[in-house]
Amino acid sequence: MKEDVIHIDCRRDNRFAMRGNSSAQHGILNRWLRRVIEDIPLFGMRTLVHIEYAQVFINRSLVEIERLPFVAPGSRVTDRFARLISGLCRYMPISAVALYVGLRWNTVKNIDKAWIKKTLLMKRPSDLESLEYIGVDEVARAKGHDYVTVVYDLGSADLLWVHEGRTAAVLGQFLAALTEETANGIKALAMDMGLAYQCAVKTWLPNTDIVFDRFHVMQMYNKALAMATVRRSQFRKADEEGKEMLKGSRYLLLSNKCNLKDGQQPVLNALLAANDALNMSYILKEQLQALWDHPVSFEQMSANLEAWCELADESGLAPIKRVA
Repeated sequence: MKEDVIHIDCRRDNRFAMRGNSSAQHGILNRWLRRVIEDIPLFGMRTLVHIEYAQVFINRSLVEIERLPFVAPGSRVTDRFARLISGLCRYMPISAVALYVGLRWNTVKNIDKAWIKKTLLMKRPSDLESLEYIGVDEVARAKGHDYVTVVYDLGSADLLWVHEGRTAAVLGQFLAALTEETANGIKALAMDMGLAYQCAVKTWLPNTDIVFDRFHVMQMYNKALAMATVRRSQFRKADEEGKEMLKGSRYLLLSNKCNLKDGQQPVLNALLAANDALNMSYILKEQLQALWDHPVSFEQMSANLEAWCELADESGLAPIKRVA
């Protein structure tokens, strides 16, 4: 033990036969090799394991390194340490994980990336079958405009496909690669309201229903309610007292009731009581949100949505009517 590092020396057990890593054939010792890898910390200290392993002579034309089942070829950490690091990265920033395990930021990132690649096994689109309901979304890989298209199975929650870009051509690559039987079996595809994905689905899956997911429907409505013209136009029309009341109201209008903090509900009630347009917009928002709260049949959902659209049309508010 030196400088808060635990060193563990592991000698190979010669009772076990030697096998080549690639061919898995038995062989004899050609020469001993040594390797240092890092394992899960013990007692808050880094743990370095010094491993003795064999270079295996199989025949005159074949000499291989024996397989080490607890560490990936070329890796400097054990599989269980890599699994721990990747698991922590699901819940913590890479910088926090690096500080916790005592590794550099780039090292943690590369370990996480390698472990995900090793464990996240995806089939080729041509091998997929029995798909009925799938979803597609764009995910920002980094801040800015670096996006990837993600396709997933809504039934099993399995990730089906990931590819750089968010154009119709990108999604078209996935849809075009599906077998005819699989493509014909897809009943519905959930997505945001982007025209690119809609174009790809209409081209490659013309008989599949396009479903706009709840999040993006509510996002569109909230933009009309709080960011487009309703709130802004009411602010322009209001007197000084009304303008003071509208200041800082964006969060109150967008939040669900269950997320309001103590003291915010009375403020919201006062705001809605003082402004009929915002009150109507807020009521319609709550009613639209409630359409998904109680699972119903397609026919009933369609009827409920149609009834909501009629109410929105009768509201007299242009932004809300455009949503409908």
